[in-house]
Amino acid sequence: MAAGLGGLTGGLLTGPIVDRWGYPTMFAVLALFLALWLVGAPLLGPGADVPARSDETARRGRTRLGRSYSLLFAASLISAVAGFVSMLGRSMSMNALGLTATAISSTGAIGSAAGLPLPLLVGRWSDRVGRTRFLLLSYLASTAGIVLLALATSLWHFWVAVVVSTVGSTISSTVGPALVTDLVPRDTLGRGMGLYSTTGWIGAVIGFASTGHAVQALGMLPTLVASAALPLISIALLLPVHRARRAAGLSVERA
Repeated sequence: MAAGLGGLTGGLLTGPIVDRWGYPTMFAVLALFLALWLVGAPLLGPGADVPARSDETARRGRTRLGRSYSLLFAASLISAVAGFVSMLGRSMSMNALGLTATAISSTGAIGSAAGLPLPLLVGRWSDRVGRTRFLLLSYLASTAGIVLLALATSLWHFWVAVVVSTVGSTISSTVGPALVTDLVPRDTLGRGMGLYSTTGWIGAVIGFASTGHAVQALGMLPTLVASAALPLISIALLLPVHRARRAAGLSVERA
């Protein structure tokens, strides 16, 4: 929920600050927020003692994480690229329509507010229904959100698009790490979780770097249409994982 709360707070604050006092003031305010880390860090208690890893455990930690994990990693990375293309494309599209910084940032706040309660619900539901089903749903929502963004011409169109996209991204960020814990052995969980967490950062680099070039070369609409296909590739990558987990579950039930 922290990301949702941050997006809601930032979206409500940054736009009005820019419209009234400009970008330098906004960055100064953000710097004050970041300074709170220095105040809060000493309040953190000491972490739990971690037992030293044996040579055998270290060797097992270097083993492959498995085909299902690799497919999940690739699906998450591709979906993340689409998400950041959508994020930058939304701001560029709204700016091109002459919307204010307040309208642009508050649209992000609306999306964050819509996704805020989902982590409390999706985790429990995914335990019952299955994590891969929720991830497949999140990728479909991402595609739908980008398509709606490509068609948006009014402020409320962007609201609908960002809500749908945020639902998809929130489900993915909630269920994805839980699925990692299901797929990898316990002694390789730290490595698997660490690698999986990089998909968002790599997706941001690729998505932000490619969007500007694509928009200049192709235009906004073709760029968004192309990015809408990326989560569909993620679905294709995740389907074998879904089928394997379903088959394993049926085998356990029959046993």
